[in-house]
Amino acid sequence: MPVFRSSVSVDMVKDSNRFCLPTPGLCDSRVNTLLSIVKSMDYPQRLADSWKGNDPCTEWIGITCNNGNITVVNFEKMGLTGSISPYFASVKSLERLVLANNNLTGKDVNSSTSSESPSVSPSANAGSGKWW
Repeated sequence: MPVFRSSVSVDMVKDSNRFCLPTPGLCDSRVNTLLSIVKSMDYPQRLADSWKGNDPCTEWIGITCNNGNITVVNFEKMGLTGSISPYFASVKSLERLVLANNNLTGKDVNSSTSSESPSVSPSANAGSGKWW
């Protein structure tokens, strides 16, 4: 096993993987996308504690689905910091994105392949630019 700094906690408990599968394998693409999104927010503990398994449509905090498709991402008032990820644009089924009342900075989140733009609520963040 590699040697880590003392501040790094190593979890080697069988079947304790919170994301994806309990054994090595490919994660659901929706899980990969959501993890890419929250990477720019330094993987918030609140989401890490709630998001478990390989299906984000099963009671993941802030995520609403319809027929297995992510339709709403609601991160309002979650105390998030960091930047607004361009990976939001890769959630093609997204109808509503709520980021209000966090401390997020923004870049363009532009999906040129989507014919419909979701409803976006970036209020009370330090965002700028074209959101979709």
